[in-house]
Amino acid sequence: MASHKARHPSPIDPFAGLPFASTLRRGTEVGAELTATATVFGEMALAAQQTIALRLAMLAEAVTDPATLADPEFRRMGWEKLEAAAAAGTAMAEGFRVVRDGFWDWSAKQTAANEEAALRLIFARHPGEVATAQNRYAEATLDAAEIAASRLALATSRLAKLGLGPYHKAASANAKRLSRAAGRHGSAA
Repeated sequence: MASHKARHPSPIDPFAGLPFASTLRRGTEVGAELTATATVFGEMALAAQQTIALRLAMLAEAVTDPATLADPEFRRMGWEKLEAAAAAGTAMAEGFRVVRDGFWDWSAKQTAANEEAALRLIFARHPGEVATAQNRYAEATLDAAEIAASRLALATSRLAKLGLGPYHKAASANAKRLSRAAGRHGSAA
């Protein structure tokens, strides 16, 4: 047990004390966010598939009984898509700010690294200082790019989840409502 504590000083943070711990933490956060977004997408896809199947059954029934075309469900089909598209567009427009901010933050860090490298190279007095300036520039550039890539991946995944949200809500509600209606209809027959 003592050796475990020496390698991992924090029982809460499994990356504590490891090289590149912040990179590992960011990678884990990105992976969890992408998994959450994929889960929302998967749930929405299943609900949409169920809704399509149930609505196709309703349309097939309308072939033999045209009076069923008066069912409000047929009007709801178009409006709910328009409502979901409007809500998704609004959510994504508001959420895009985070993506934009991530890009500008990376751009500012890259510009600062460029300026620092230029000044260090201009005032270098010997080859060792040139090598040091180049190493610091490479480190700053790679750190900024890694942080920006993680931030942009998180922001983009969250943005996708914002856009999927209204569709997920509508598809899930439709699947539940239509399944209940099909169950009542099937039990009455």
